[in-house]
Amino acid sequence: RAWGLDPADFNGHTGDIREAIIAAKRRMGPEIGYTNYENMSDQPLVDYFHCTLFPNLTITMSPEQCQILRTKPHPTDPQKCVFHHWVLAPPVEGMKEVETPIGPMPLEWAENRHSVYGDGQSVGFVEKAWCRVSAHPNAGLPNEFGEYDETPESMSKVVGEFASSGYLNIVGGCCGTTPEHLKAIIDVVSLEKPRAIPELKSEWVNA
Repeated sequence: RAWGLDPADFNGHTGDIREAIIAAKRRMGPEIGYTNYENMSDQPLVDYFHCTLFPNLTITMSPEQCQILRTKPHPTDPQKCVFHHWVLAPPVEGMKEVETPIGPMPLEWAENRHSVYGDGQSVGFVEKAWCRVSAHPNAGLPNEFGEYDETPESMSKVVGEFASSGYLNIVGGCCGTTPEHLKAIIDVVSLEKPRAIPELKSEWVNA
């Protein structure tokens, strides 16, 4: 929708979405200030490039922004972590907001914002997203030996909270998860209903 496209127009032929977004960005991008588009081939114009730097840093790049994510062990609680998230956006004339994983935020000079688990900010965009949502979490952070300490019980408890809140459609496991982790997750989420996609009247969607 951000590029003048209606998802309903692609029912039954979703393979055409990529080319449609490319054409829309080529047409509309320079008009709204993205003069960098003309120097890009089609692939970087629509694809996200994701790099993971072991053990705790990831960089995700798109034509509109660069996201840097870093996790650090919690100083006292091994079941928690400190999560840093930066969104760097090139200046575009007239831009007042930047689109982030938790929805649109005011475009301003870097500001340190403290968020704690459970304040809703970590799932703000998920609640309004028009698409289906998947979650594939790690079994905690890697320790000094490169191993993962999150137990199946503790991990499934957190995933279960997301499922019971109606946030998820697809669930899996990433780094450190074992068959025991996945079984525990299945046991929890199988009791919940998949997330219902909300009807949006006039919302932006990051294309």
